[in-house]
Amino acid sequence: MEPHELFYTSESADDRKADAEFDLLTVTDGIVHLCEIKSSKRDLDIAKFAEVAKRLRPNVAMLAVMEPNSSKLSGKLSELEEALSGTNIAAELIYLEEQDIDPSPILPNGRQITVRW
Repeated sequence: MEPHELFYTSESADDRKADAEFDLLTVTDGIVHLCEIKSSKRDLDIAKFAEVAKRLRPNVAMLAVMEPNSSKLSGKLSELEEALSGTNIAAELIYLEEQDIDPSPILPNGRQITVRW
């Protein structure tokens, strides 16, 4: 999935040079979530994401990172909360947990996968 580009001025749109981008925007039960999705915490640019959130004004700005929780990852959430203070935008974090990975060959519907070489 490619990020969605944002153009803040007609000049940037004419030049086809995005001013910012976001990964995912959802509306669930009337709550707007802006999501920044990364494979690693080191790829997170909190200041840039916070600026996009301030422009789009979602209810929730969510960091989704494909690694287990750690003090550094929790620090990124704190950094986002600080960057969004006073905006009424909640900051949330989702991360990889051990039960999220199921190495079994059984699909959720109960069907088994057979791979032949």
